[in-house]
This record gives sequence, C-alpha cells and structure tokens, in this order.
Amino acid sequence: HIVWAGDSPSGEVRDLLSGENADLLVFGHTHQPLCRQEGGVVFFNPGSCGPKRFSLPQSYAEAILGTEEGRFRIFGLEGAAPKAVIFEGKFHLAGSG
Repeated sequence: HIVWAGDSPSGEVRDLLSGENADLLVFGHTHQPLCRQEGGVVFFNPGSCGPKRFSLPQSYAEAILGTEEGRFRIFGLEGAAPKAVIFEGKFHLAGSG
C-alpha cells in the first residue's frame, strides 16, 4: 500500500483510516524519513539506516509515546556515527483524551 503520496496521505490510506480511531501510523519502505500530523493522525516513517539509496539521507528514529502526547525524533547518520537531529516534534494524540 502507498501510505504517503507527495505531500499528504494517499487516498487509499485516508479511506482505510476513516473508520478507525487512530492516533499514529508508522510506516516504511520508502526510505524517506517523515513525521507529520494530518487529520489528527501522526504519520511516522523513520527512514532507513541501511545502505544509502538514491539521494535520501540515512536515518533512524525514536518515538516516545505517552497517554496524551507523542514525542518523535529522526536522526541522520553519517557512516556509523549519529549525526544531528533532522526532525523533532511533539504531537497531541487525538484518541487519548
């Protein structure tokens, strides 16, 4: 399934989520790190820390989930050493209160 298309969730994913009470959707495969909230749902893709693909950065991520909010960070990698934080955000989790 295509989760993210261009700059927003795909129509297929919007349809799948319409009947759900989802706060967070974690996805991958595209190797493109992303963390964005759309329609009350946080879309989170940690990217890839494997071999470099195309011109995309190597990255890994962490998510700290609480009862009312989630804190997300995506880290870039340079070789085997952690690099600077390339994204940091905090989102209210819609279904939690």
